[in-house]
Amino acid sequence: MSTQPTKPTTQVVKFQPPRLPYAPEIEQRFGVDKAGWKALTEAIYPTAKTSDAIVMALSYCRARRLDPFKRPVHIVPMWSAQKRAYVETVWPGVAELRTTAFRTGQYAGKDEAIFGPEQTETFEGKDKDGHTIRATVTFPAWCQVTVHRMLSGHTMTFVGPKTYWRESYARIGRTDVPNDMWQKRPFGQLEKCAEAAALRCAFPEELGNELTAEEMHGRQIDDDAPETPQALSPPKGMTDRMDMVLGARRDEIEDLSPAGADTAGEASGGGDADTSSPGELLDEPEGEAITAEMAAAIAERTRASAEDNFDAPEPKDEPAPPKQTRPFAEYLTDWAATMATATSEQQVLALWNAARDFRESQGYSEDQLKELHAVTVGRRRALKRAAESDQG
Repeated sequence: MSTQPTKPTTQVVKFQPPRLPYAPEIEQRFGVDKAGWKALTEAIYPTAKTSDAIVMALSYCRARRLDPFKRPVHIVPMWSAQKRAYVETVWPGVAELRTTAFRTGQYAGKDEAIFGPEQTETFEGKDKDGHTIRATVTFPAWCQVTVHRMLSGHTMTFVGPKTYWRESYARIGRTDVPNDMWQKRPFGQLEKCAEAAALRCAFPEELGNELTAEEMHGRQIDDDAPETPQALSPPKGMTDRMDMVLGARRDEIEDLSPAGADTAGEASGGGDADTSSPGELLDEPEGEAITAEMAAAIAERTRASAEDNFDAPEPKDEPAPPKQTRPFAEYLTDWAATMATATSEQQVLALWNAARDFRESQGYSEDQLKELHAVTVGRRRALKRAAESDQG
């Protein structure tokens, strides 16, 4: 009795779409295809809530010539007092500071960390559901790290500042209870913070005031800030992050000379009308980055269709005319509040460029663009008056 040979069966492997929306512009700007994006969203940044946050991490890595798949930066949720919600921010890990120090060719290692006396304390608070949470932790009072650097053929020693545990530990929500990581690794986490402080002492021209993710966990963006946008100010170190992540394009800004510029100027505190265009504000720096608003526009345009089939080819048809997904009045309010936090002309220009891009994606009118321009001019004048006041 002869047996019929069995036919091999062919199975088609279908990949699940990435956890967060993907847009073709991400590959164009960062060289990250859909497979890479899937790895970023599910393996590198599995807790990221939005595509915007990962795009900001990619922008930082590109500006600093870092491999994003080595996770040199972290996405840290921080409480915004003004928004009364957590927002995702991007901060480097201590490994990124080490990388920057190594790249100078002058890093000569560090000494073993020195810890202060141990203390045991019980922390208690209530979570968002009103349940009592309690943790007893034994932790060092402080930690200090010494870093060495080669300068002019000599090894120089830089003793970092004492970094105190109670000033550094990350909390659960808005309580005083340490989070899980600081409960499990009270010595290790504090040592990372102390090493970062020592590296900043040894390489100030490279690191400046570059705070790390370990130092920023559990912090608030605008502690005790009034609700008025003009009063908002970024936390210590946030200015450096905004300069890095926002960047500024080299596109020439059009001179719109909006009629509403005078009104915006008076709202910013009075003074002579400034009819200059943002293109005249400053010399634009090198570099280009996607801001959170730009990323939101990208994700929104592709959310409906790009993720239906992970293996589906990209559409080759011309893109449809922009469809408004966000009312202009709502966008203007949020964007103006962000512009009020700008502390340098570079940030003003970066935010203006982001608004122009978002306006194009949404199809806002020319008159609406003029309103955005008026806010830009008003903030620039406010910064100029503040600088003149400081000099006086």
